[in-house]
Amino acid sequence: MARKPEPIEIVRAKLDSTDEKTLVAALEHAAAHRLGGRDLALNVLNLFEDPNPLVQQHAYQTFQAIGAGASECVPLLLAMAARSAPNRPFNRLAVSLGAIGPSAVEALPMLRERYRVDPDNAHVLMAILKIAADDRETIDIFLDQAFSPDFGTSMGGLMYIERLSRLGLDLAFDRIRLGIDSTDAAIRTAASRVLARLAAKRPEAAIAPITALLGSPPDREEVFDALNALMSLPLPVPSALVEGVIRVIESGKGMTRMRALDALGRVGAGATRAQPVLLGLIRSNVRSVPVSGERGWPAGELAAAALALARHYPSKDAVDPLLAWLSAMPDARPQGREWVSFRSAGDVAKALAMLDPTSAAVQFAILAAIASSRSALGSPNAGVVDFERRVREALSFFPNADDLFRRAEALGMARVDPFAEADMPVEDVPEPLPDLSTTADASGSLSADPRATPRTFLIDDQMRPVLDRMVRHGSELLEVTVNAEPIEVAAATNAWLTRVKYSSLLLPPETGQAIGAAFGEALRRQLGWDWRLFHGGEDVTLALASPDDAFVHLPLAFISRQLEPRRSPTALLLFNMLAQGQIPPSKAGAFTEIG
Repeated sequence: MARKPEPIEIVRAKLDSTDEKTLVAALEHAAAHRLGGRDLALNVLNLFEDPNPLVQQHAYQTFQAIGAGASECVPLLLAMAARSAPNRPFNRLAVSLGAIGPSAVEALPMLRERYRVDPDNAHVLMAILKIAADDRETIDIFLDQAFSPDFGTSMGGLMYIERLSRLGLDLAFDRIRLGIDSTDAAIRTAASRVLARLAAKRPEAAIAPITALLGSPPDREEVFDALNALMSLPLPVPSALVEGVIRVIESGKGMTRMRALDALGRVGAGATRAQPVLLGLIRSNVRSVPVSGERGWPAGELAAAALALARHYPSKDAVDPLLAWLSAMPDARPQGREWVSFRSAGDVAKALAMLDPTSAAVQFAILAAIASSRSALGSPNAGVVDFERRVREALSFFPNADDLFRRAEALGMARVDPFAEADMPVEDVPEPLPDLSTTADASGSLSADPRATPRTFLIDDQMRPVLDRMVRHGSELLEVTVNAEPIEVAAATNAWLTRVKYSSLLLPPETGQAIGAAFGEALRRQLGWDWRLFHGGEDVTLALASPDDAFVHLPLAFISRQLEPRRSPTALLLFNMLAQGQIPPSKAGAFTEIG
């Protein structure tokens, strides 16, 4: 357990030191006081221009921890921002003003002027939002971005829109209602993206626009967004929404129909005609092949329909076609660049176990699928780990589950998921505070090597072209465009990792680095973080840092770890968690590593 910070007067005395280690230790104690360190704010601010970059970095972090307690320092921060000098980086000052919050309102004109010059600056945008979330001009800045027909601008605005005030959310839904009725496809699509992001914030306001979009022609992009919005609503949902999903299943195709089937599996019963529709899909796709790519979509439809039926509209009429499909699965023959995909088989196995848990034929087919998946571990494939997770769930439905698990273990499938720990978010464990009484003589918890203290540096003009080339090369390897949607890049990264992990391919280091750069760029565009050079000890590496330096992600190192033998590919899981804000607690300047 972390020790309590030393009293304010002791910390203030140490902040007058000229010794680096003493200053850094005192700043850690000042940060631990958080809002209670308001009487130290001016002392900390004076260290913003310390000649030692390490002391500067800790001073910025400590100032952010004091936050609203530093409100009296706003005029001095504005004066620093007005003076141009290399040791007064504007972004740090913007973050510091944002940490103070509404009390820094006099900084708004300067920040808004900076926004007009540099509208993509995440530090400035976040500072504006933290200072004046209820201000109409602030709200309009973020709404204009989120509703922009330009995809890149829209995605940038979406990163912040969930943080708007109640008034901001009300105005956002007003624009959603207008946008989805537009004759301009780009405006409709932008509105549907915002709806997908905000539906969980205002479920009651989201129902009407989701219903309207589900009645649109299913080939429109906004229908997919409406399904995503529906997936985020609390259960139960109105029966009209379930009927809308059924209409998309009946008339849609490709990924939109797949998403509709996933949505139906989640939202549950409510449409009387769902069962025959699902049975029809299963029967029409019974000869589908579980492979990667578009040729495997019918198998995905069959599997999603099977799960939705088993969960909410069970019928023994589905057992025979599903059993026939699962029994034929081991004979799937990939073509060209395809590989066998076991995800669909896992869903079908689970559906069969739910529909007929006493069938010996079903049990035999699931065991045969396990054997097939184990034999495929040495060749390119996708979804074996996910398949085994679903099979474990399936086996638990059978009355003779213990016997089936033993037989599955004999085939090589572990009874307990060996990769479960790789899916868990990183926990933040507070570090003990250094001993202020001994820091000057190199005692306490500080390393004698100042390089051991995490810090970041901006990407310079020499490094930027190198990074851009890596991103382009990684995108080519993933077979996506450089400007592909971030979620598409994350999914392609996860698929690439799966293919490589279960193959005998030997990759040169630069290949993994290029994939890491492409994945990192997707995260940067999704989250609004910055590319930095991260110095966490001995090495310097490319990293992404959050605007307040609370979090850091090392995408190149992450991809390298993902390729280790006992790790399950979790790139897509990590992306989704970060995109949804599922981040462990941290504090400004802590550089908590994610992933």
